[in-house]
Amino acid sequence: MRAGDHPHQRIAARLFTALNAAAAPGGEVLFAGTRVKIAEEAFREPDLLYIPPEAKARTHRELTEGAALVMEVVSESNRSHDLRTKRRDYADAGIPEYWIVDPDFDTVIVLTLEGSEYAVHGEFRPGSRATSRLLPALSVDVTALFASA
Repeated sequence: MRAGDHPHQRIAARLFTALNAAAAPGGEVLFAGTRVKIAEEAFREPDLLYIPPEAKARTHRELTEGAALVMEVVSESNRSHDLRTKRRDYADAGIPEYWIVDPDFDTVIVLTLEGSEYAVHGEFRPGSRATSRLLPALSVDVTALFASA
C-alpha cells in the first residue's frame, strides 16, 4: 500500500476524524504535507499531526517546529522507514506520542516518549480500541479503522 492509495487515505481520514474530535480547544490537527522540523534542516511529513494550543506559536506558514502527536499509516514500500527511521527521528525531536498504523497487520502501535526513547503504550488489534496517553478522549475502534479500507 502506497501513501497515495485509497485505503491509505481512507484510514488517514478516519484517524483525522477521531483525532480532531479529541483535540483540545484551540489545538490543531493537520494532514500530510505539513512539514515538521525534527532537527536543524531536517523535516518529516507525517500522515497526521496534532499541535496543542500552547505550541501553536511554533507553527509557521511552511512548517511547524514540533508536534505533540504524529501518526503514520505504514506504506508497504516504506515499512522499514516508518517503523525504524521515523521512530528514531520523532523520538529525537521530542514528539511525545507516535502512532504507527499498519494496515498489512491491522495493528495500531501507540508509542509514548519516555526519556529519549519511545515505549509501547499499547499494541491494538481488531476487537479493541487504540487509546492515547496524551489525549485521553482519543479512542479509535481498530476494527472500524481497517474495515473496507
